[in-house]
Amino acid sequence: MPNLITRGLGIFGEIETKRLRLGGADIPSIFGNSYYVDGNNGSDSNSGKTWKTAKVTIQAAITAASSGDSVYVRAKSMAAGATDPSSYAETLTITGKDGLQLIGVGRG
Repeated sequence: MPNLITRGLGIFGEIETKRLRLGGADIPSIFGNSYYVDGNNGSDSNSGKTWKTAKVTIQAAITAASSGDSVYVRAKSMAAGATDPSSYAETLTITGKDGLQLIGVGRG
């Protein structure tokens, strides 16, 4: 099976996976997988591996991720006049995922 490196459009692009094979065995990537969270347009039944297939909750992305992976969280829009960011607060549980990165990104 050939090496497979799915390339995206950059840090916020459509990157899905990075997999190298040598002699029929998978070689671990030095880069983990990326998962995406969009509280406005995501769904926890999505794969979370691109912005188009983003999860809706951070916890769902954390659960899908492994050690060394990255979770990109797009800011959730607030209703006009809203001043309470706790209306979309989320309690997270992270266990056994050394090196997992949570990275916030803007909506723009």
